[in-house]
Amino acid sequence: YTDGTPEVSYAYDDFNRLMRINDATGTTQYTYYADGALHTVDGPWDNDTLTYTYDRLGRMTGISPQTGQA
Repeated sequence: YTDGTPEVSYAYDDFNRLMRINDATGTTQYTYYADGALHTVDGPWDNDTLTYTYDRLGRMTGISPQTGQA
């Protein structure tokens, strides 16, 4: 971009779920459980992966490592 805006690209899987974002910071990757619920988000830095857990009804029960938010 001529105005200095960094380029961002997005990649999606066959189910139209976000798989990857590439930007000036690096790559963030997303994985999903078989039912389509978000499983992990792995950002561009070391040790920044978040893992999401759900109960049998599909309600989010946790994010690891704990962020203090749900």
